[in-house]
Amino acid sequence: MTSGLSACGSVESEPAATDAGDDSGVIDATSPDTGPTCAVNESACGASCKDLAADRENCGACGRRCDKGLMCVAGACALECPSGSLACDGTCVSPATDNANCGGCGVKCGTGSVCSGGKCGVTCGWPMTDCIGGAAPGDAGADGAPDGGPGRYCANIETDRFNCGACGVTCKAGEVCSAGKCAVSCGGGLTECSGVCRDLATDNNNCGACAATCKVGEVCSAGKCAVSCGSGLTECSGTCRDLATDNGNCGACGTACKAGEVCSAGTCAVSCGAGTTNCSGECRDLTSDNKNCGACGAACKAGEACSAGACGVSCAAGLTNCSGICARLNDDAKNCGACGKWCGPKQVCSSSVCWCELGLTSCGSGCADLASDPSNCGACGLRCSYPSACLTGKCTPLCLVGETVCGSSCRRTSDDVNNCGMCANTCATGEVCRGGACTTLVGVSVGADYTCGVYGSGKVLCSGANSGKLGNGDTTDSALKVAVKGLTNAVQVSAGGGHTCAVLADGTAWCWGANTYGQLGNGTTSDSSTPVLVAGLFGVRSVSLGSSFSCAVLADRTVRCWGSNYEGTLGSGSLGPSYSLTPVTVVGLADVVQLEGSCARQTSGAVLCWGRYVGDGTATPRPTATPTGITNAIDIGVSPNDRCAVLADGTARCWGFSSSSRTGASGGPWLSPTPVVGLASAVAITLRAANTCARVSDGTVRCWGNGTGGANGDGTTLFRSTPVKVMRFDGTPLTGVTELAAGVGFGSHVCARLIDGSSTCWGSGLLGPFGDGTTADRSYPFAAGF
Repeated sequence: MTSGLSACGSVESEPAATDAGDDSGVIDATSPDTGPTCAVNESACGASCKDLAADRENCGACGRRCDKGLMCVAGACALECPSGSLACDGTCVSPATDNANCGGCGVKCGTGSVCSGGKCGVTCGWPMTDCIGGAAPGDAGADGAPDGGPGRYCANIETDRFNCGACGVTCKAGEVCSAGKCAVSCGGGLTECSGVCRDLATDNNNCGACAATCKVGEVCSAGKCAVSCGSGLTECSGTCRDLATDNGNCGACGTACKAGEVCSAGTCAVSCGAGTTNCSGECRDLTSDNKNCGACGAACKAGEACSAGACGVSCAAGLTNCSGICARLNDDAKNCGACGKWCGPKQVCSSSVCWCELGLTSCGSGCADLASDPSNCGACGLRCSYPSACLTGKCTPLCLVGETVCGSSCRRTSDDVNNCGMCANTCATGEVCRGGACTTLVGVSVGADYTCGVYGSGKVLCSGANSGKLGNGDTTDSALKVAVKGLTNAVQVSAGGGHTCAVLADGTAWCWGANTYGQLGNGTTSDSSTPVLVAGLFGVRSVSLGSSFSCAVLADRTVRCWGSNYEGTLGSGSLGPSYSLTPVTVVGLADVVQLEGSCARQTSGAVLCWGRYVGDGTATPRPTATPTGITNAIDIGVSPNDRCAVLADGTARCWGFSSSSRTGASGGPWLSPTPVVGLASAVAITLRAANTCARVSDGTVRCWGNGTGGANGDGTTLFRSTPVKVMRFDGTPLTGVTELAAGVGFGSHVCARLIDGSSTCWGSGLLGPFGDGTTADRSYPFAAGF
């Protein structure tokens, strides 16, 4: 048989002699030439032939006898037996099933009884079966097959590959026994360990993993070794007690002996049992007790041990005095080969040498599992790099859900421009990867804590707060982009407060989300988490949303609005009714090229507004389109309480309720267009609820106003009364901006589309409006998921 151990460090091929064997009377087998003729693997010892590799009476040399309890393995005396077996009289046996060594060496079962679970009984206990002839599981020869022979034994015919389904039925090489049938692998709940199906949840010799053996005094429970009281001990309030001698727990837990009494054989008595002496109320063995050696209170000195009732440095045969403790140097992991020589972690001591535990390999100064150690994967020193782990001896990348292994790294093929849809599929310059396909970002729109993007593929993707306004069929917030259901040919998208609308290539408009005031335009007030068709609209060029109303520019450059008509926001000519479920015409408005909420810019550059804060010098709501006095605008932007316009000379004008923070000028509110202080060369403008951002002709961005959440993009959350440049984290200005979006005053963040087709955002990350799975605020612009 083999020990199943691997040596730590180099070991000479010839076993070193230890005190485990007796060399007295060693016979020289080479002297006389008159001995018997022996087989190739045997040697002549006197008048007989002996196998010096396995004969415990002639171990390694004629006449060298192994001590009792040791066996001869490869010419050296050793105690090591296979997992689950026990060395008895130089032979490894299975104490669970061996009738001659049932539960321990020399414990024989009587005639007619069998050994089952380490106990003698008339019949085998469940789930074992009484078998006659052959050999018990674990009593296998060198070839791994049962040795055969007469006698009764217990076998589990459900899992025993040598008694599979019935006594004596042996599975083929490479097969295991599962549910009483030979199979390539074990059944449910069992694991194949060296050809036998084991329950790793309860098997003491295979606890949690094959060959993971629980220590003495432990049992396997739920795949973990736990402390259990050994033979002769009882658990009392979490402590193992000997009820035969414990004065505080005599015969039963909690039963204490009276003063002057001692516990002997589980009974409180004045005198102790045979072999023990009453020492201050406790029964002590004066022959071996270091504190009561030869007499009560006679304690041995440091470094001494009590043996045969006397303190001294001499221990019993086969033991060595190590600082007052008699240790077996042959197999003591704390005194392996010499006193104080400790074996390292995951090592055992055998034949006075430290070896790695079963299944481990010596790597440098330690032991490693080459199948799972990321520092020694498949071979010593072969280290796996992040994010790889060592699986079955190979470095294997561990990717997150939605990621794919590309080469030696994990990639999201759904949005990685270099691995789009599949590894190594690179998108062209100016394209982005969305949904595993290369496409272009056509436009981006910001709403109340959410963002939507429209792509060249015709798809619309949104992320952030959701009450149905993400359009994916549910109301769950999402920090990652989700596709709007049913839209495949969209050309423009607009995000509002609680609803969203898109224009399709066929000139129709579709909306989704909240519909309390009919802002979806389908003739109802029912909310919808998927797009519904706006009734009666055809030839739509663009849409723009307010908090609870919607407007659209048609092919003839007139405007239609629907939803809430609070203070005349529909521009239909009256301040009532309170809302309209279908589109109505904005009175007095034509030739529109840009629409932002309830303001429009005409081809001439004139700006007209309706509702409140129209810029005519009053705060009176106007039910029809009203001139603001601006005639040369190139871009406009609105929020619920403010309006701004960029003029042809690159300056800007703002007006409304909070115009002082919009313009940087003291005083206000400014009810007529007022110049913005410190802004020049502007080409576009967008308004958030409490701050403003403008795109400048060189592709950079300026922001001012409330900086909560980092909305000004300058690395702070400070209020800025005049425009400041939006800066990247590395201290360089954001450049290459082709489009700005901050919602119609509802958002807490700002996004921009860049010339290379990518996007960037800054400000509040609440609920995940950046589309990349994050929710943290950004005071600098960082790449977004759109």
